[in-house]
Amino acid sequence: MIFDPALIQRGARLKRSPYFAATQRAGCLGYTVYNHMLLPIRYDSFEAEYQRLLADVTLSPHLGYVNEENYRTFHRDTVENVAAWLAGKPIRILQP
Repeated sequence: MIFDPALIQRGARLKRSPYFAATQRAGCLGYTVYNHMLLPIRYDSFEAEYQRLLADVTLSPHLGYVNEENYRTFHRDTVENVAAWLAGKPIRILQP
């Protein structure tokens, strides 16, 4: 069987919400589909979007676990796990 793109329903399966209409009015230039909804991916040229990200956005990892005590515990437990496994007596084994 040959794949025929004309057989795929596009409009009926994609939800067009007030959010979608607002993004169109704002001048959105591209969309992607997520969970049957059209989401905006860009409003300007890719270069301008990238420069805006560099200038106006601060990215950081989730910092809820990042502290010295946790890192010391992670490192200590990892070393203990590897040493025990190499000795043929693994520890902290998960049981189903």
